[in-house]
Amino acid sequence: MPVRDLLGSALDAGGVMTRPVLIPDLLRERAAAEPRRTALAVDGRGAMSYGDWENRSNVVARNLIRLGVAVGDRVATFFENAEWLDFAVAYFGVLKAGAVAVPSSTAAHLSGSSAASTSRMHLAGQCRSPNFSSGRTPRRSRSR
Repeated sequence: MPVRDLLGSALDAGGVMTRPVLIPDLLRERAAAEPRRTALAVDGRGAMSYGDWENRSNVVARNLIRLGVAVGDRVATFFENAEWLDFAVAYFGVLKAGAVAVPSSTAAHLSGSSAASTSRMHLAGQCRSPNFSSGRTPRRSRSR
């Protein structure tokens, strides 16, 4: 997809940005314009539309806020490669909650060499249901 299409209303006729654009805004606009269009596809793992991505990441954001995550808090995300679609949902959910997403690999987490060690909350596994019950639940970190 051309960048011009992605930035949509933030560009004037000459292609100059007229306002700042946040990444979640891009998803929201694309989901409103083409909710059924495939946004992400992972070979052998499935696909997700813009509408599904928007809705699922909104659920994650609402739950993070409900669990006490505040603007500027760091939220670590741990997902295996096969869970790329769930990672994308979690990442955008963290951003929509106003927090800072700290992506980390399982290897980095296990070695303790990850920035995630100072995160307020960790998301791991799948984020599919409104209360995260289909995967491992978010857990608060002891440090802040």
